[in-house]
Amino acid sequence: MNGYVYAVLFSDNWVKVGMTQYAPINRVNAHRAISSLRGAGMVDYVLSGRIVNCREAENRLINYCGQYGAAIYGREWFSGITFNDLKKIIKADYAGNSAEELKRSAAKYNARRCSALASLVDRFSNKNQKQVDKEWLCSRDMALSLEHYLVDMLGEGGCLKSRENNFSMFACFTSISLFRSGWARRVEIMDSVMSVETEGDLGDFLYSIESDVRNALQEEGIKYPIDINNPNEI
Repeated sequence: MNGYVYAVLFSDNWVKVGMTQYAPINRVNAHRAISSLRGAGMVDYVLSGRIVNCREAENRLINYCGQYGAAIYGREWFSGITFNDLKKIIKADYAGNSAEELKRSAAKYNARRCSALASLVDRFSNKNQKQVDKEWLCSRDMALSLEHYLVDMLGEGGCLKSRENNFSMFACFTSISLFRSGWARRVEIMDSVMSVETEGDLGDFLYSIESDVRNALQEEGIKYPIDINNPNEI
């Protein structure tokens, strides 16, 4: 998966490392705002160029920080890190891949992911239980309505472009998440979509519901094609 890695140093010597598919400075600013709640200010940060295998790069940075520092919160926050050394690694090893490399990586990732999602959509569409059929059709139609709204605002392209089975990536993700959610959660999902203003917002929304998709694929016995622990799969 193409994207970026980043690291942020705060005044209490906490270090945050992470990855994102979209503008990494937005992640940095978000963590700066959140960290201010504990009285910590941002001291320094570093961003990679756009790279292939950004999840593998993030895993490497996490392993590095775990080896040379101490984990203090979750899997991405550390203390005791020599931040300048971490900056050197990111700048030297993740300066960015060529446009051709990024294009090939994106094509491979999207093709494999779309194939798995299409299998799940087909499986839900062919369920024999009438109630499941009704709920699935409702979720699918709701997702397509939300997609029409976004296409009018952002234009058709990226995750809004139709691929397998005439379903876009957005429609696949959203219909599956809606299908697996109760009504309260469905309202939250719809509100989130209606709050999207940019492609970056749209990417953040899809990221927020990806766990629903992964769980659905696992329960249906469909292997999600992207193994984040295997660089050759990304």
